[in-house]
Amino acid sequence: MTPNAAMDTGASLSPPHLVPAIRHRQGSKRMPFAPTGPQMHSPAQRIGRAALALCATPDPLQDGGHARAPLFAPRPISMTQSRRATLNDIPRLMEIRFAVQENRLSDPGSVTPDDCAAFIARGSVWVSERHGRVVGFSASDTRDGTIWALFIDPPDQGRGLATGLLDLACTDLRQHGFATARLSTDPGTRAERFYLRHGWTALGLAPDGEMQFERAL
Repeated sequence: MTPNAAMDTGASLSPPHLVPAIRHRQGSKRMPFAPTGPQMHSPAQRIGRAALALCATPDPLQDGGHARAPLFAPRPISMTQSRRATLNDIPRLMEIRFAVQENRLSDPGSVTPDDCAAFIARGSVWVSERHGRVVGFSASDTRDGTIWALFIDPPDQGRGLATGLLDLACTDLRQHGFATARLSTDPGTRAERFYLRHGWTALGLAPDGEMQFERAL
């Protein structure tokens, strides 16, 4: 099983309770990136005015006596947590493994539920959950110091899950006495670029055509 990976991006909106702080900064002497000109306002001024407009509570007696729905509501918090995998996770792990677009298995039968069960029995499989659903997993082989698997469900790639799962797998190897971790993945893929960005060193192609990597622990 060859590892795949994802990058981390994200954005958030300032909640209503931060609006007073934004308004306070309007009076500061320096406002980075502030445009010039008599009709221009700084980014903080524009954010503060927009937030105040969104958070303004209209008179419920207006509009024919009907209260308006709030125009601004906090975005729901995305809860992500990691834990050790259990045997009950195997169907979901197999589903994620076969859903990826890169590092696809030429022989689907080469990775079986029994393989997953063996790694889980050694306590070397981690899963990430979002809202109670497994969306990615990693596995290290504590017998030879390799990363056996790192896969993220395609809809959940780009959330930084791969970075956290890889760190957990490497920690397991380090705790088992390994000073170096090794893995392999298809060359010219997003996974290859991910490992290079995270400090892994490319060692060259293996006989099966995969790029081999290593990193000091």
